[in-house]
Amino acid sequence: PGTQAPTLDALIQEHEHVDPNSAADNSWGSVVDQLKRLNNNIEALSTAFKRSTQGAAGVQKQGMSQMMSAYLDNAIDYADRRPSVEVTIVILEFQNLDVASGLFDASFNVILDWEEMEFIEGIHYCQDVRSDQFVLSNWLKNDKNAFNPRIVIPNLVEARGFQEDPDNPIEPTIHRLVARNSGRDSVWLSKEYAFTGTLKARGIDARNYPFDIHQLPIEVKALPMPGMTTMGGERQVSLVDPFLRRMEAFEQSKNLKKVSPILRYDKFAHPPTSIKAHHWEMLLEASEVTSGQSKESQMPLKTVVGELQVIGYGGCDNNVDEYRLDIVVSRNWWAHFFDIAIQILLTVVSLCSVWVPFNTDTIANRLSISLAIILSIVFFVTK
Repeated sequence: PGTQAPTLDALIQEHEHVDPNSAADNSWGSVVDQLKRLNNNIEALSTAFKRSTQGAAGVQKQGMSQMMSAYLDNAIDYADRRPSVEVTIVILEFQNLDVASGLFDASFNVILDWEEMEFIEGIHYCQDVRSDQFVLSNWLKNDKNAFNPRIVIPNLVEARGFQEDPDNPIEPTIHRLVARNSGRDSVWLSKEYAFTGTLKARGIDARNYPFDIHQLPIEVKALPMPGMTTMGGERQVSLVDPFLRRMEAFEQSKNLKKVSPILRYDKFAHPPTSIKAHHWEMLLEASEVTSGQSKESQMPLKTVVGELQVIGYGGCDNNVDEYRLDIVVSRNWWAHFFDIAIQILLTVVSLCSVWVPFNTDTIANRLSISLAIILSIVFFVTK
């Protein structure tokens, strides 16, 4: 390339018009004949190599098409029907409530669970012999139309730590299989989010201070799936109260010797109300443990943060695609009882200035008593 050398076809045409009696032309013709034979050999070799390559690729393509066709034949359509996603929240830390702004810091995990009733073993999932666990197939992981719910925290003002990439969301995993006596088995899928940051609580009222009680929400909202329904609406994801986690906790309360990878739905379908799904896992630090508590044993739960006492927490599904967990806290007004009593007592003592005799020093004597009372109140308030 880039030179003015003649092509092989031009040489052949020139060879057809040369004089056969010329010696120079005869030598030039022998060169052209050799080039023609070389060209034919190269074409034959390239044709044989191309056939062998196409044959190997055809076998591989045929094998892949059989697996892919089996997955496509059993593809699940989520256009109008999607699994309900159960929300479980694990509270790890809570601190720093600002009553004036309604901001508080918290660290918590959100666990999403749902059942897939139409999964087929060998196509959508399989059992890994090495780990003895069920895993999702690569076809399902690479399918952009597969059901993979995503959530956000609307009242999270400032987030710290890991954030999910919308283009590369967290992949779900198979938690367990769920078996029913009716034969309608399912696959329990799960994924977990970790959030740390500052949250906003709306409508905090401190007019009853120090007898105020507040509800601090953790709001969870599901993002719609890509695409539209057959009616042209959004593919909303329904968030509901956790039930599978309560069943599993009920199973663990039985203290079974061997936990099966298959959860028997009919056996644990009615857990008692005492078994909760949401968890409070904020523990006392070693420096906060009293002398009567052994530091080597498991740390007790921490439910007191400053003046606030955690008196309860619970969740509810407000809307279709929203879930909310409220942390209910009350202020420990006993910490202010001594200050209130002292202030009342000093106010009563200040009434003694009424009995100061009327003379030339009446104003000075009364002001000295009032000033002493004011200084005492300031001392106890700022202590």
